[in-house]
Amino acid sequence: MTGEDIDALMRKADRLLGGAQYAEALRLYDLVLTVDPENAGAWHHRGFGLRRLGRFEEALASFDREMVLDPVNTEAIHSNRGYSLQALGRCPEAIAAYDEVLRINPDHVKALTSRGLCLAALGRHQEALACYDRALQPNMLNAFVWHAKSLALEALGRPIEAAEAEQIGLRFGYLVNGDAKRGGDQ
Repeated sequence: MTGEDIDALMRKADRLLGGAQYAEALRLYDLVLTVDPENAGAWHHRGFGLRRLGRFEEALASFDREMVLDPVNTEAIHSNRGYSLQALGRCPEAIAAYDEVLRINPDHVKALTSRGLCLAALGRHQEALACYDRALQPNMLNAFVWHAKSLALEALGRPIEAAEAEQIGLRFGYLVNGDAKRGGDQ
């Protein structure tokens, strides 16, 4: 298989991944990796597809392999590792991954929000609240972060502030009864 063939497979796999056809995309990334096991991009996109399929341990292995091959792309790698670790309930490790993202990009809204969610899961609500406040700095319209902030305030015994934060989240489109929401980037 030539370099052009690999590039064509990667483009096709990327289109499939973008179209949420994760299993088919993974098949093509795996094919690329049998020919070119040093292809960091294939490892990254493979990990993303695995994460989307809920195969978090396998996703972590792909991101770890990518880290070895492409230590420059660390913001994206640590973000994806954090999301995978968080999904596995491994919050202390996820927090460490988000800390790496924030070392590179202190204003990374998703890393701040996800770090806050992990801290809240560990009962560290005051620290979670600080993450949510930082996450709201660049985008006060992020409905999901307002909702998360309301939960942290409630856990801290601040019901009036919690209700106010929840109302702001509702105003910006957060739907309390499920995962569906408008606005925000979570």
